Amino acid sequence: MSVEVMTMVFKRYPNGGGEMLLALALADHSHPDGTHIFPSIEFLAVKTRQSVRAVQYQLKKMRECGWLIRVSAGHGGRSQVTEYQISPEWIAGETLEGLADHGDNPENAKSAPFNEAPEKGANNDIKGANESAKGAKHDSKGCNGLHPHRTINKPSEPSRNRQAGAAAPSAPKKSGKTKPGKPADTVTADDLVAEGVDQQVAQDWLKVRKVKELPLTRTAWDGVKTEAEKAGLSAGDAVRIAAENSWAGFKASWYEKQKAESGGPVAEDDLAWLKSWPGIVAKGNALGLRQEDGEAPPAFKMRVLRAANLTEEQKARARADFGVHL
Repeated sequence: MSVEVMTMVFKRYPNGGGEMLLALALADHSHPDGTHIFPSIEFLAVKTRQSVRAVQYQLKKMRECGWLIRVSAGHGGRSQVTEYQISPEWIAGETLEGLADHGDNPENAKSAPFNEAPEKGANNDIKGANESAKGAKHDSKGCNGLHPHRTINKPSEPSRNRQAGAAAPSAPKKSGKTKPGKPADTVTADDLVAEGVDQQVAQDWLKVRKVKELPLTRTAWDGVKTEAEKAGLSAGDAVRIAAENSWAGFKASWYEKQKAESGGPVAEDDLAWLKSWPGIVAKGNALGLRQEDGEAPPAFKMRVLRAANLTEEQKARARADFGVHL
């Protein structure tokens, strides 16, 4: 349970009704970073007091606009459920294009729209239909085998449609709307090529992210470049390694772990001595440095770091892992 995420949803989620209840239920089951959401659809339906079909429809809408990301699919089975996470960009305070549009869409109701495919065997229009009458349809045509006479007032149906179309000023706007596409700040393959990534590698990596439903935002791309710098790699090399391993992102720790497991070369100085005071003293001794009388430990630590002649990659790791700025 994450009170922080529930508060975010309550304050910032633009849509109300059953969709708001579902968003709150998902936030209630998430970690503080919006991850590890895997209640079953049946459970969500009970918790939000909606039908299973309504919950399925709302989850689909949330995924289409990018607010909800499917991490893994259950693939069926009584003990397997789908895992979701809330968009990291939305958690960070960004506004997702297309999310508010669903709130204005008349199809985004508390339950699924009536033009959705019905449950098997459902007969929504005909009162008193015999349960043994197979193949019943949504209008009285499904019963014409028992009632050959036709009493449907056909001219009234088009007139109602024309009246509904004239009374709905939002209809032209709806026809002009398009399905929410990529956010304006999404990084494209051309953007990656401009930053030194090979064209084919860029396309392959974006396919990996698309399969995992993770659009490459500017924030995510900046994080990849930062991790590439920590690993001592260019952005192009980092993306190539990620594409070769089907990684949706890139972390310096993943790269170091892969090198260690494959028997590749490891950095000469892994900065492990920075983790403890005895390690810092031992490093100083190796460099011929001693803590002077009255010298504070932080000052001696900085003196050792400057004398260690760290590489740019090691300086980046020292900043990220130990908060040391040289």
